Amino acid sequence: MPMLAEVIPIFEIFQSDWEDMSEDPGYEDYHDAIRQGLTIAVKYYELLDETDSYVLAMCKRFSGDHLITTDVF
Repeated sequence: MPMLAEVIPIFEIFQSDWEDMSEDPGYEDYHDAIRQGLTIAVKYYELLDETDSYVLAMCKRFSGDHLITTDVF
């Protein structure tokens, strides 16, 4: 089962790839759909960025299996 700490970086890669595709002439037929999808993706990424679970997941990802249990909130 994917963990939040693994999913967030994948989401960032997906978003970055779609941003590139939204300006790539090879995907011109799909630009409108890609941009509409990016609007939604950015909205949810911004919400995610404001949550405590994002901070905790990223702390766990960058510190390995050792999560510091100090009260940060």
